[in-house]
Amino acid sequence: MINIFSVGDSILPGTYRFHSGFTKAINFSNNDKLLTLVTKEISNGPVNIVVSDITAFSCEKIRLNKDELICGLNNYDLQKSLCYNSGIEEGKINQIFFLKNINKLLPLLAGHAAPLSMAFVFDNPRKNNFRTSFEKNFLNKVNSAVEKIKNGEIIKGVEILRGCGFGLTPSGDDFIAGMLNALYILQIISGKQNLAELRNNISLAAQTENIISKNAISFAGKGRFNEVFKNLIYSLSENDDDLLKYNTLRLLQTGETSGADMLTGFLFTIVFLSF
Repeated sequence: MINIFSVGDSILPGTYRFHSGFTKAINFSNNDKLLTLVTKEISNGPVNIVVSDITAFSCEKIRLNKDELICGLNNYDLQKSLCYNSGIEEGKINQIFFLKNINKLLPLLAGHAAPLSMAFVFDNPRKNNFRTSFEKNFLNKVNSAVEKIKNGEIIKGVEILRGCGFGLTPSGDDFIAGMLNALYILQIISGKQNLAELRNNISLAAQTENIISKNAISFAGKGRFNEVFKNLIYSLSENDDDLLKYNTLRLLQTGETSGADMLTGFLFTIVFLSF
């Protein structure tokens, strides 16, 4: 029997066609909308449906309505499934603990991030991992983008990062999503509403044809988080170093470099951009 444990709160009804498949996740698309079937290990996200057996959903298209998911000849009732809330509960953000704990993430990023991730932004010796001409070109583009952002040319830096790098979701796109996540949290902490305009401008500058990146950046811009990142955000507001380390390492294990790139963008924004 296939169990559907939870459904993301940002999934729209419609017919979705197969986009890409992996051991722990299968992506389906409907124009620029995304739907992802995942294992419990991947966990919740705005457009994730968490299932007990992902192999049951190896089909060309999936139809989704309010109460039902249809894959081939199989119908799955969604009425008893949990609905994942991808928003942040502002009351769980403790500014004092948050700002104190941020610096604890830097050594975890340097010590555990994938070799070709963007963690070199904080850990200079990691630049030696980039050896091919493509990798060195990527390194140079990131260095240029980072300097522009530090000098206040945020949108120009984002435009350089857009679509830049490796993977199903390019590293630069993941970095931008991390930036948007950070700006959303900074807005909660500071109460500065002008960050909403900056988030919107970054989202517009980061527009891409990559549907997975496009959705990730869109949700980050709207303050929507997957469960792994959300747990890290909450643990930054607690006095529990073991929990903080656990949730950080979980994020760093996301994708080949995606989790590390997102965390780098998140930390870069918190550390270097003051509003």
